[in-house]
Amino acid sequence: MIDSGVNPRHPHIEGVAGGVGITAPDFLDVLGHGTAVMAAIQQHAPDAHYFAVKVFDTALRTNVSALLKALEWTIAQRMDVVNLSLGTANAQHAALFSPFVEDAADAGVALVSALDHYPGCMAGVF
Repeated sequence: MIDSGVNPRHPHIEGVAGGVGITAPDFLDVLGHGTAVMAAIQQHAPDAHYFAVKVFDTALRTNVSALLKALEWTIAQRMDVVNLSLGTANAQHAALFSPFVEDAADAGVALVSALDHYPGCMAGVF
């Protein structure tokens, strides 16, 4: 999950296998968004192994460079499914996301993202 990280000690979170901080030194969620998203996903797939990739630190804002680094990390780690509860409306970012979407598909990594924004509206992203 690429988001604001996760609080692995939250009572609704189980099975965090690890993670990485892209915009911070760790993946601990201080905003709560990533923890809420992971809890919702875990309700439907409680036996999966979860990794948190933190791109939001003190606000639900990041930059495209951090998103691309996060995607690169998930592809390198050969994650099965990557959830992005985020996106950008900037059409110029499509060209930046395109090679990562292709690399994810080639590696068998399924990207799941909001439909109305990039990368969610791109072919190959669910």
